[in-house]
Amino acid sequence: MTPQTFKDVRKNKFSVCAQIKNYPTYMVTGDSMQPTYQHGDYLGYTPVQNPTFLQYGQVYLLQIQNIKILRRIFKGERKGEIMLYADNTDYSPICIRIKDVQEYSLINFTLRHFV
Repeated sequence: MTPQTFKDVRKNKFSVCAQIKNYPTYMVTGDSMQPTYQHGDYLGYTPVQNPTFLQYGQVYLLQIQNIKILRRIFKGERKGEIMLYADNTDYSPICIRIKDVQEYSLINFTLRHFV
């Protein structure tokens, strides 16, 4: 790839970002959500104001004890709990109390850089 071509790719990437500037974004790190999300992907999300309206089966960015974690959410076995699943089956599900999550953000879209 020539430096000029690389410059064009970077310019196009930021042009797309400018069109979706009203969405906060999060950069994926690690492999827990592969193959759905790759390390380096940027995810646009919408904060959820009321966890009563969580959409089970959807992917959320969660803040738990000052740590951000990306997982697919399902209903827990007991009232007041949710199950967090990674799309990569090398990771075990996590059961957590809804009230232990400080922030919920629903993932809306992915920006992936292809080189």
